[in-house]
Amino acid sequence: MEKWIEKHIKDAENKFALDDYRFHSYSLHRSGSSANETIYTLSLEWFPNHAPVVNEDEGSNPTGTAVIRINLNTNLYDSVIFVQGESFAGENGVTFSLNDEAEIIRWIERETGMKHGSQFERDTRGKDKPGFRYRSIYNGIRTSPSGSISIELDQEGKLVFYSVIGPFPMVETISEDQFTLTFKEVEPLILEQLQLTEFPITNKKKWVSAYGLEEFYATVQDVRKIEIKTIMNENNSQIVMDRLLEWEEPLVNDFKSQPVYFSEEITVEQVIAKEQHPELIIINESEAEECIKTVVNFMRKVYADQSGQWMLSTLRRERAFIFAELRPVAQDIRLLKRKLRVVIDNTTFEVINMMDSEAFFAMFEGYDPAGEVIVNQEEAFAKLVEHIEIDPIYVYDSSSKSYIFCGRVDCKYGVNATTGEVVELNSL
Repeated sequence: MEKWIEKHIKDAENKFALDDYRFHSYSLHRSGSSANETIYTLSLEWFPNHAPVVNEDEGSNPTGTAVIRINLNTNLYDSVIFVQGESFAGENGVTFSLNDEAEIIRWIERETGMKHGSQFERDTRGKDKPGFRYRSIYNGIRTSPSGSISIELDQEGKLVFYSVIGPFPMVETISEDQFTLTFKEVEPLILEQLQLTEFPITNKKKWVSAYGLEEFYATVQDVRKIEIKTIMNENNSQIVMDRLLEWEEPLVNDFKSQPVYFSEEITVEQVIAKEQHPELIIINESEAEECIKTVVNFMRKVYADQSGQWMLSTLRRERAFIFAELRPVAQDIRLLKRKLRVVIDNTTFEVINMMDSEAFFAMFEGYDPAGEVIVNQEEAFAKLVEHIEIDPIYVYDSSSKSYIFCGRVDCKYGVNATTGEVVELNSL
């Protein structure tokens, strides 16, 4: 075992008072960040001394097992879990007064180096969940992608769960600005996003047509639209293709699905060399062309009679694979869309597996169709104007590697296109 790993083990045992535990194992992992950085982590496991020897094949840890993860880029703890919420840590471990949130906040500040009120704040959306939850901000303004911090305690105030997930902006990455965005400026973008959609109502077994606004961001400086799905593609592992798939002759269907394994074993050498995560390698033109050939040949085998009926929508790199997402050319206005996902080996460009969502739609067979649409978009917009919210938010821009000031445009309500009634979208 490397000396630096031994040091992390000893430091964690001391910090979390694991005197009544025996060290079990360690493993190395990596992931890609929204800032296109490879983050290496060290995961450590301890079993309580009184716990019986575990059968590795059973795959479950004894109650009270301590699982602690360290971000090796920062040498900070980003996850601490005591299995089943039960800790056998000593009195010198991490313990809080149950009702003293200020003490918890001070501990988070020491652990992360961040400041409450300027970089993180209480997440009021988690009031119904146990423990304490916080989200990323910059001087009181939310950020996207969002970072989160969670803490849970047992009845004695012992730490049993702690996690830091996602990015928390550093001051130097923020492009500060005045929030001058007006509703009138954003109105054309709102109309673009206000779409007529059919929602399945499961308890009534029917479809309902409604106008709803898909959440988006509008930049303050040039009033440009940023779609949420763009932000979700954190590390630019996905590229848009929008390529029509056509062919003339079918091929013999010799496709055999193989299992897809996402786990990877990370070595100490990779950590020391700071090897780049494969998902951070942008799919180049040559790889994209190979994927197109592979997908077309796959379709010629499995969907031979459907030439011209499918679009290759996106290519996304994930571990040792490239995921090709296909959608039908003919699109209806229903919320749920059929998709094909073709899993391609990124070395051999062989199709390993595929997923077709068609089977999922069987559950909607027999649903009554939506009623006649009597409300147009302009009328729906007029009904929703008072409910549309525009809130300031800092959004990460991968091209400039900084957070730009935007307005988050959203609406919790929609308009039933058959009755003209304003309804909560969650009710649909």
